[in-house]
Amino acid sequence: MTRRVKMMKLLWVFVWLLWLALVIQPESRGILRLAVILLFSGQLVAGVLLYWKRHWLRYSLIAIGLLVVTPLLLPGRAVDPTVLRSAYMESLKPYEGTTYSWGGENRLGIDCSGLVRKGYITANMGLGLKTLNGRPIREACSLWWYDASAKAMGEEYQDRTVLLFEVPSLNDLDHGRLLPGDIAVTMNGVHTLVYVGDKTWMQADPGRGHVQYEPIPVHDSGWFTMPMKLLRWRSLYDAT
Repeated sequence: MTRRVKMMKLLWVFVWLLWLALVIQPESRGILRLAVILLFSGQLVAGVLLYWKRHWLRYSLIAIGLLVVTPLLLPGRAVDPTVLRSAYMESLKPYEGTTYSWGGENRLGIDCSGLVRKGYITANMGLGLKTLNGRPIREACSLWWYDASAKAMGEEYQDRTVLLFEVPSLNDLDHGRLLPGDIAVTMNGVHTLVYVGDKTWMQADPGRGHVQYEPIPVHDSGWFTMPMKLLRWRSLYDAT
């Protein structure tokens, strides 16, 4: 093996470590998401070329590429909103206690809009893979790629959310008008929460510094006494 080939293989390993670091770090930005996709694709191609003579590794890398792409090409079917809503609630549970981090979107750190979005992304992806349904898989990928702030969700960004009504405060809200998975966004668009049912909200609160459930009424958080927009994910709204 020549020195040049050895250096290329070491570089290939290093880039995989760089890719892994990008994946696990909490912050989510367009440039980082693009880097994750390009590095992953490039590494598969580079690996196939570098290890062409190692058949098991070459075919393994090709198989990994196919495993990633194939779910996106699956036929799409309508999703049962009750099942998706239940999956959404389950996907939020692991984030309880997660540290608040502005721009974060995983268990190492998450912000308010990251929590609302990541739970829904996970629910769609999990349900799609479990039922071999391409529609929620593509929805999850689209939600991941087209990031949306609390303000954007409150303004029905890309028609992904639907405005239900506005209220002067969550403490005074008639929760019988809501379904689990509905979203509250402050009128100024700086914060968002997700309704989990039984008059309880979940939020990544910058003030408290972590994710927690909030049973109504809440008297020690200003988010529950200010005007709010109430919204629903479009894919859940259409089917209800």
